[in-house]
Amino acid sequence: MKMISKILTSLLLLALMLAPAMSASAQGLGDSLSEGKVVFGDNFVLSKGQTLGGDLVVFGGNVTIEEGATVKGSLALFGGNASVAKGAEINGDVALFGGNLKMDGTVNGNLAMMGGDVSLGETALVDGDVSTVGGQISQAEGSKVTGDIVNDVETPTINIPAVPFGPSAPTAPQPNIKVNFNPVWDFLNSIGSAFGMAIILAGLAMLASLFLQPQMERVSGAIITQPLVAGGFGLLTVVLAPLSLLVLAVTLILSPVAFLGVVVLALAWLFGIIALGHEVGDRLAQSFHLTWSTPLVAGLGTFALVLATNLVGLIPCLGWLAPFLIGLVGLGGVALTVLNSRRPAPVPVTVSTTDEPLPPAS
Repeated sequence: MKMISKILTSLLLLALMLAPAMSASAQGLGDSLSEGKVVFGDNFVLSKGQTLGGDLVVFGGNVTIEEGATVKGSLALFGGNASVAKGAEINGDVALFGGNLKMDGTVNGNLAMMGGDVSLGETALVDGDVSTVGGQISQAEGSKVTGDIVNDVETPTINIPAVPFGPSAPTAPQPNIKVNFNPVWDFLNSIGSAFGMAIILAGLAMLASLFLQPQMERVSGAIITQPLVAGGFGLLTVVLAPLSLLVLAVTLILSPVAFLGVVVLALAWLFGIIALGHEVGDRLAQSFHLTWSTPLVAGLGTFALVLATNLVGLIPCLGWLAPFLIGLVGLGGVALTVLNSRRPAPVPVTVSTTDEPLPPAS
């Protein structure tokens, strides 16, 4: 039981590390070291003496943390390569999903891995537990792990006894199958599921508003100012993204990248719905002339939006259309925000303020 709880804790850590990826989806890669850093297929070096004030998330890139550098948050590696030099510190947990991690520094937290390759050097120190689900981990002499090391759970062997030959078994009687159909109970169960989904997404919205409020406002602003364009971008993304990911999945080398693309697309869809919920909560607060905190605005708005959408979704035949359109608009808002963040700033035009007459045309 202890082993299973440790593995589940590690998987939860891995899921939580996905949250900073929405920051990159909404505003691109930031240059400030006072906050977290998201690396998409790029090279990033945290030089000697530098301190990263948040989490470090790597999607298929190459990251080097030099001697004397410090990461105040956690490290999540989804493919790619990461190297932590001797004397470097990570003051959080480390989650590895594929890729390679060479650790010669100190991890003040737990280390969880699903696939990939982890190498603990002679000076490596993991001040916590190490959990592995697939992949390989190697420890050099001198490396230290203060907690427990939980390896893969082995599949038990089941011995099936041979069936002896004998007389034919008698014909079994036909079972009396009773089908209970209660439309009222099924309808109430659907409403309960809608409430449960709304509460879960409201909690995620409140959590996201604590760290990603500017990004949520940018996405919601893009949706409000250009709703039709956002919906068109969302539809285009839904049509083209699966085709591109299918092409990547067919190639064995790029299949992990295809999986990461599916994860990022799903998170962008979810973040778009949360951003819309934040806008709904803001409108509700303004209509009632109330001053709510940002997490409360995001939570109540997302709860109202998701609950109303799911209740409309209970309508037969056409009910699925409302959740689908809301998701398309939210996904398109995220796509518009990403494009606007990568668009170069316009060059200012200098306007002459002198009253001198213009020269005559030749």
